[in-house]
Amino acid sequence: MYKVSFHNKEVKKPDNDKVIYVTLNGAADSKLYIPPEIFAWATEYSQNIDYSEGVGHIYIKVTGKSVCSKEDKIDSLLGEEIAETRAKIYLYKFMRDLCSKVYFYYKKLIDGESDTVVTVSSKSDSLYNTYLEYDMLYDREKDHLRDLINGQSNIKNKN
Repeated sequence: MYKVSFHNKEVKKPDNDKVIYVTLNGAADSKLYIPPEIFAWATEYSQNIDYSEGVGHIYIKVTGKSVCSKEDKIDSLLGEEIAETRAKIYLYKFMRDLCSKVYFYYKKLIDGESDTVVTVSSKSDSLYNTYLEYDMLYDREKDHLRDLINGQSNIKNKN
């Protein structure tokens, strides 16, 4: 449920590799109705995310940025990886928060006003388990970004 797939990646380097933007275009399957208040929240979520809903899909465009000072000497591959990781952090945080909002919307419809979290460990594709998966991915990408910035990455030249 709400599995994100990327359609393409755009890389822009407007300042001789000193500023790099990576934009990920993707979609997530959306078989659940998303109410107007959550849709409004999603469209205003962040300047880094462009969210729109289509039939059966949520279309997402997310951009990450890396900036290198004039004195720094980093290769463009590392800068691109940092920008892509930042884009994924925005994306996974957005998906985590979206799953949480949709989960509590449906929970309130079924149970009333209770905010008690009910986990369904037997259904790995449940909305709550999807929330947990995006929470884990969000944390993993933050750790990856920290490693990239601290020079602990295993980036290999793609040439």
